[in-house]
Amino acid sequence: MNVNDIKKYLGVTKNAHVANALDLSKVTIGKWAKNGIPIDRQSLLQLQTNHKLQADKSLISPLVGNSSE
Repeated sequence: MNVNDIKKYLGVTKNAHVANALDLSKVTIGKWAKNGIPIDRQSLLQLQTNHKLQADKSLISPLVGNSSE
């Protein structure tokens, strides 16, 4: 998921509108647009939108440990 996906979901065109809708700063949304949305926030947005927005699963680290447990 990226900022443009969120804009499309919300039906807006500006980062400021995304910031207002998510109760975040415009600076935060600008950082997301430049660097990507952190996976924890993507996961939360996925749940909040009933999976209409999808987290980028390639960013999720696999579980490490003994698979026999």
